[in-house]
Amino acid sequence: VRAVSRLGLINCEGAVGDVCPDDANEKTLFESFEGSEPKTDVENPLVNEAFYRNLTNFPWIKAAYYLPGKARLELEDNTLYFVRGDVLIRNMRARQVVISSTGDVRVAGDTELTEAIVIGQGEVQVEGNVTLTAPLTPPTYPAVISATSVWGAGDVEVGGTIYAAGPITWRPDEVHGLLIGSEVFLTGPWSKLVTDDEDASFYDLMPGFEYPDALKTTAIVPGTWRELN
Repeated sequence: VRAVSRLGLINCEGAVGDVCPDDANEKTLFESFEGSEPKTDVENPLVNEAFYRNLTNFPWIKAAYYLPGKARLELEDNTLYFVRGDVLIRNMRARQVVISSTGDVRVAGDTELTEAIVIGQGEVQVEGNVTLTAPLTPPTYPAVISATSVWGAGDVEVGGTIYAAGPITWRPDEVHGLLIGSEVFLTGPWSKLVTDDEDASFYDLMPGFEYPDALKTTAIVPGTWRELN
């Protein structure tokens, strides 16, 4: 038995039963496990941002840079960056990085971040020809975290959960993971896909988050004697 969440594929805050996402065009396709359809809850999980500034929480991180002000980063693999200010990541390739900012974060241009986590206390913007995937090994980390809002546009593909304490406004075609925001807007005129890829690990409890009791439950671990019985 392991602890998991009761989150849905898309999660909005409000009265239980309210429409979620708040806006989506008619061409949007949702693919999720049965019982994990988009939903509204009174309260979403809360992130502890200090967790994502501590390199000891990420066993693949080998180095850390703590930068005093606004920065355009030149990324190195297996590295944590903590910036006191806004961050721009443009035309970069990097693997196993954690980027945490006290300001806004913009990921743009021709950028590929693999097994990466992007965190901003301000808005996180993802636009351009961007591929961003979260760490693949358990525990399951999100790909994007914002203490305010997340905005996406362009030819962007995200593999991992997108979390915002405020609204998510998302125009790109695909998200492979959950969307968690106070409001969720899937805008733009073209077809969209939001899917959990039938991967149950997206519903595990994310490290560094506090979950309301109403959003916590348990599940049987596949292959254990409890499941076999």
